[in-house]
Parts: sequence; structure tokens; C-alpha cells
Amino acid sequence: MGPSIYGLIGARVAVGIGSAMTQATSTAIIVGSFHSSDRAKMLGLQLGAVGWARSWPGHGGIVVGTAGWRMLFAITAAACSRSR
Repeated sequence: MGPSIYGLIGARVAVGIGSAMTQATSTAIIVGSFHSSDRAKMLGLQLGAVGWARSWPGHGGIVVGTAGWRMLFAITAAACSRSR
């Protein structure tokens, strides 16, 4: 896909569609995963993270450069295991 501009544009479109699907369902996943006492806090964290990430694209690079991309999976796993 990388050698042509059309492949790169197509890949970016696919990433955009996947991100839109994830963003659209994340609220429902959070609501279904957490008890009512924790729901507002988790929704606030999720929306705060989205707002922070959109404020400047370099934030993602700073997080990955500092903590490493594997840490993002560890944070997600910890949050999911805590909701059970």
C-alpha cells in the first residue's frame, strides 16, 4: 500500500473509518462495562482524553515516546479488568 499515493490515501481512509467506529461505540462500551457509581467518572476520563488528544496531535507522540506503545495496552487492560 505504501509505494503509491493512492494506497496511502486509502489506508488513511480505512484508519479514519475504524477510528469513527471506535469513537461511536466507546460510550456504549463504557456504560455497559462500569457500575453506575463509576460510570460518570469513566465517561469523564474518556471524554477528557479525547479532548486532550485532539487539542494537539503531538500529545500521542509524547505519550508513546515517554511510556512506550505497550503501556497503552497495559492501561486499557487495567481499566477493563477493574470494571469487572
